[in-house]
Amino acid sequence: MDRHLAEYLREHERACGAYTVVSGTLNGMHGLAMRLSLSCLVDADHTDSAAYDADEPTTISDRNRIPTRWKERLER
Repeated sequence: MDRHLAEYLREHERACGAYTVVSGTLNGMHGLAMRLSLSCLVDADHTDSAAYDADEPTTISDRNRIPTRWKERLER
């Protein structure tokens, strides 16, 4: 991973654009709110992955599920 990190960053910036953070200019999320948000994201990802691995339905209804874009991702 470390060996390819610079390559991954270049590819990410090529696809999404560069994002520069200037120290001391971030307004908004306090450290606790950021940690709670990350915790929710990790829990959701873990729960969805666990359901997929166990071949069980998730709590997200098909109506609300965002379609996957695996073919597009693999091509990129």
